[in-house]
Amino acid sequence: MNLESGLRKALKYSALGFAISAGTVGMLAIYHFTFHDIHPLDRENDLARLPVLILVPSFGIAVLFGLSAFGSFTPKRGMEFIRSLTVISAATAIAVFVTRDPFPRKTIDSNSWIETAIPIVVALSATIAVLLINKWRPTSDEDELGYRQPANRSS
Repeated sequence: MNLESGLRKALKYSALGFAISAGTVGMLAIYHFTFHDIHPLDRENDLARLPVLILVPSFGIAVLFGLSAFGSFTPKRGMEFIRSLTVISAATAIAVFVTRDPFPRKTIDSNSWIETAIPIVVALSATIAVLLINKWRPTSDEDELGYRQPANRSS
């Protein structure tokens, strides 16, 4: 495993994920403020919440992109980036929807940290699973059972 290369790629891809998410949410905010007739008090409240509305999903997407890149590029022969992104994102999305409260609360619960901790633990577990799958995957000169195939020699 090449840990340094995996960390370097993870940082690059997490920056890319952050930029994509922040750009998308920013463009949607510009569209919302430009083309909708909004009361000035509501616009003021929306602008006050805009940094949180941009940063929270952007950090989440950056973490998913970084973990997927780490899972893809750390092993010598790893899974493709899109496949690992799909596996880790699907596991995290399932954890988010399972832990989400069906009735939104207006107060902060003392156990609300668990709604954030469980998806993070699931994303880390999915990354470890991707790394283990990549490690135990047979190389090109081994078959599915791990036996070496004879080299193709043409005489």
